[in-house]
Amino acid sequence: MAALGLTVARCNAHNDNDPALDPAAIQSQPGQYNEANLVALDQSIALAKARNLRLILRFTNYWEAYGGVRRYVSWHLGRPARAKDAALFFTEPQIKYWFQSYIRMIIDRVNSVTGLTYRNEPAILAWELGNEFRNPGDADALLRWTAEMAGFIRQLDANHLIADGGEGFDDAPHLY
Repeated sequence: MAALGLTVARCNAHNDNDPALDPAAIQSQPGQYNEANLVALDQSIALAKARNLRLILRFTNYWEAYGGVRRYVSWHLGRPARAKDAALFFTEPQIKYWFQSYIRMIIDRVNSVTGLTYRNEPAILAWELGNEFRNPGDADALLRWTAEMAGFIRQLDANHLIADGGEGFDDAPHLY
C-alpha cells in the first residue's frame, strides 16, 4: 500500500470465527481472546505505523465473514443464527454488552510492539463500528444502536474518529 502511495486502509480489528475452523480467530467466545492473534494485530498496526499508513479499524462485520453480527447472535441464542435473527445484535442487551466489552478490550489494549494503548496510537485514524451494517426491519433501532455505541467509544477514546460502517442507505427503511 505504501509503495502505491496509499495513506489510509480499512482493516479488521476482529475475528470471531470458530477457532477450530479459523486459527486466526481473536475472540472464540464472548470475553475469550487469543493473545497470539492479538499480537498479530499489534504487529500489523506497528507495520502500518512504520510505513506512515493510517488505519480505520473495524470492530465487526454485518456479514458472516470473520464471525460478525450473526456470531454474537449465535452465542446469545445457543444455536446458529438465521438471517432474520441478525436484528437482535442491535437490540439485545447481552449482545450489546459483549460487543462493548470487545470494544473496550481493543481500545484499552497495549500494543506489544509499540508499547502504546490503541487509544493513543497515532497510526489509528478511526474506529469503525462494523462493515456494511444494516437493519432493514427497523432502521431506527440501528440508528439508536449507532448513537449508543459511538457514545461508548467516545467515552473511552477522545483521540480517534468514529465511523458507523453503513453504506448510506441504512438511515431509513424506504432506502433499503
